[in-house]
Amino acid sequence: MKEKSAKLIEEAADELGYDTDIREDYSGRWMFGKTTHAIVVDTQSNFVGAVAFVAVNMDNDTEESDDFIEDMQNIHFDSMGISIIAY
Repeated sequence: MKEKSAKLIEEAADELGYDTDIREDYSGRWMFGKTTHAIVVDTQSNFVGAVAFVAVNMDNDTEESDDFIEDMQNIHFDSMGISIIAY
């Protein structure tokens, strides 16, 4: 996930009262050592809620919105025990 998308989701999650944590160098399954930005949340529902909040409040037809949509189309999740990480 791009840094800008992770920060937008973290800001939305904070506004919604969700606990989050950004990882700047996460290497998920099948990434073979490559790293990306990721965000840790309690549940996938919290992640989806934050993404929806960003989407509703974002200006349409901009490069930023196009980048965000592209990032969300390629999102992956890993389990972290009692939380998940989206990347």
